[in-house]
Amino acid sequence: MDYYQKKYKCKSCEEKDPGNIRIIKPDMPVPVIKKSMASAGTIAYVIQQKYQMGTPLYRQEQYWKAQGIELNRTTMANWIIRSSQWITKLSERMMKLLLKEPVIHADETVLRVLKRDGKQVDGQSRCWVFCSGKNSKLKMVLYLHRPTRSAKVVEEVLGDYTGYLQTDGYAAYNAAVNATRLGCWSHARRKWVECLPKGIEDKNSKAAQALELVEQIFAEDKRLEGLPEDEVYEQRLEHIKPLLERYWELLGSISAVGGSNLDKAVNYSLNNRRELETFLLDGRLELTNNRAERAVKPFVMGRKNWLFSDTKKGADASMMWYSVIESAKLNNLNVYGYLLHLLTELPKLGENPAPEQLDRFMPWAKLPDFCK
Repeated sequence: MDYYQKKYKCKSCEEKDPGNIRIIKPDMPVPVIKKSMASAGTIAYVIQQKYQMGTPLYRQEQYWKAQGIELNRTTMANWIIRSSQWITKLSERMMKLLLKEPVIHADETVLRVLKRDGKQVDGQSRCWVFCSGKNSKLKMVLYLHRPTRSAKVVEEVLGDYTGYLQTDGYAAYNAAVNATRLGCWSHARRKWVECLPKGIEDKNSKAAQALELVEQIFAEDKRLEGLPEDEVYEQRLEHIKPLLERYWELLGSISAVGGSNLDKAVNYSLNNRRELETFLLDGRLELTNNRAERAVKPFVMGRKNWLFSDTKKGADASMMWYSVIESAKLNNLNVYGYLLHLLTELPKLGENPAPEQLDRFMPWAKLPDFCK
């Protein structure tokens, strides 16, 4: 695309004061990538295709070639990485806002990165996912690339967080020492399902009884959907807490063979008892960490297609674009329109925009109609 910039001067002013000539010219569009043929619209399309539609760059290369355009995957990868500089501060701002939320859900999964610091690596990196709670007005999900699954990542990201942290039973989350841990009843239920052979119904077995109590807990909690938070709190104490007491009593009566599915189911619940009971403390809390697990799925589905990130820079850029796209979806935005808006407007703010400037571009902010 070619841009032409016209300049204007006032002849009358020049005649009156020849030494003070005033020239007026319109601002030129700020390119997403300097000295590149890539427009904001083209880059937005490539990003949407890869991260929302799961189309790897080699297949996009084939598509462009079929249209008579030679656009190789290396060029597109560079566009994705270099354009991510404009959303780095946006992602950092979103993380700061997320850490102010009363509830955070977290999960992690494998991310394969081939090179680190220019050297081939064999180890698996991690994609860490953090998202706001169901009652939050700021609907967002953040993806972070880190080289490890260790507790150091939790300490780095959530070390100062003082709200409720809902996760699975992975012990590394205990590194968030200031947070109140919240367990996941979906994981507990899954353990009991694994105890029951398919096609065999034995309602008198201890595993079946435990599963039935868990199902009753879920059914009672579903009945409370839509009620005010304080009423949810009261109803849970009245109707769900007695079920929990029966559940723990039943588990205390089970004698299981070490290493069996039954043993794993019993120990999972007993080892996470405090975390599994935390939902009783606040009507805003959920029974499960399904919110974070759902947020992981788009990444996992995309990973099946593009398989790996070649470099750390590519992995970091991918996590930021996933954050933008999935947060846009949570806020019912048009993903392509939102990407186009960000890539058109954020470069105008420069490399160090103020927080109040960035707040105008959040997925829950007042945005142009083409973003909706």
